[in-house]
Amino acid sequence: MTLMVGGEPGRSAGAIRWVAGPLVVGSILAAFVSWRWERRRARAMNEGRQA
Repeated sequence: MTLMVGGEPGRSAGAIRWVAGPLVVGSILAAFVSWRWERRRARAMNEGRQA
């Protein structure tokens, strides 16, 4: 909020930035890995193998 009025960000804004960034990247990475795993499993099932 302080940045909107021209102020400097406080400690809490810095902490939130350091925590939120890795959480967002981690969730995107987890979604991608899950998607790839499901596709690989579906392909194996279609070929008659048990995954």
